[in-house]
Amino acid sequence: PESAAVSLEGVRKLLYTISSDDSGPMFEKVERTHELLNIVEESLNECARSIDGGSNSIISTLENASSTGVSMEEVDGLVADWNSLARKHGISPYALPTCHTSLRQEIDGNVEALKLLPEAEEDERVAFEDYTHACEELSYAREIVASNLSRSVTELLPSLGLECTFQVQLTQRPGGFEDPYCGSETLGVDVVDLLLFHNKMNGGPNESKRGGKIEQVGSSGEKSRVLLAIETCLPGSIGATCNNYSPQQVIHNGNSPISIVYDEIDAHVGGRAAVTIAKLLADQSSGEASQAGNQIIAITHSASVAAIADRHIVIERGSTSGSSSPAVRASVVDGSSRRKEIARMASGDLAMGEAETFADALIRDALLHRDA
Repeated sequence: PESAAVSLEGVRKLLYTISSDDSGPMFEKVERTHELLNIVEESLNECARSIDGGSNSIISTLENASSTGVSMEEVDGLVADWNSLARKHGISPYALPTCHTSLRQEIDGNVEALKLLPEAEEDERVAFEDYTHACEELSYAREIVASNLSRSVTELLPSLGLECTFQVQLTQRPGGFEDPYCGSETLGVDVVDLLLFHNKMNGGPNESKRGGKIEQVGSSGEKSRVLLAIETCLPGSIGATCNNYSPQQVIHNGNSPISIVYDEIDAHVGGRAAVTIAKLLADQSSGEASQAGNQIIAITHSASVAAIADRHIVIERGSTSGSSSPAVRASVVDGSSRRKEIARMASGDLAMGEAETFADALIRDALLHRDA
């Protein structure tokens, strides 16, 4: 402080020699500098008093600490450790108390969490046992549904023109009930495959069967008819598959949950089988079976299916003039136009008079079925 005071005095003398005027810009700047030097001098004096200026000074405090057994070397060591700890955490030495408080709260929180861990593990064990039990009940219920559905669909298929055996096959996922699967798309341990076996009479007492998974062995028409049979035997199953609803939710929500497109479901089918297919499609559309009708779109060459539809749309393909590309035209037919189109579907262009009479009979039968 004393050397600093001497330096300040030397600066003042220099300022006096710079300007002797009593006014002007230079005078004002010199006066402002004197004021700042006075502030610096007062701060230095205050610093000197803080270091060695009485009972509350730093030196007095250190002397009292020495008298209590804490040496200056120990104080220096504590200060060095404090600064080292601050550098380790990358913070200011003044922020160390706040950092200490935060770390203590985190440690105490971990200790509290460790106390709660056994209870949480027990809750997890109980929940896992409950889930495993629920999976066992679900698998048992699926076995019953699979057996009933396999039998019902197999019994219905001949009336749809399919001499096939339908089977719902259940297998367990890896892990089984020891490690039941839980995902967004399904629950439980079961993997479901739909199998279709084509019955072939070999002339002997037994039938030989060939087939496998329906997506691998079934034609598009067979798949459509099996799908229709499944929906007939288990109403709401298609909606449950498409919307991730249970059949009960689909049945009771009162809405039309889905649109279903059947692509040539009547392929290679005629007679009674075609009539049965048409009536089942109508029932599915009106909600006769499920209490929640669907929108059914059937691409068909069958007069029976066309006659029972609510709306008949004819798709025609031809070539436009000056272009080799085929043009497609869609038109709605009704009244006499619809009767003639159904007659054409039934007989081609042969015996149109008798064919139109047959078309009228199909349309009347369709109306009676819908009103029943």
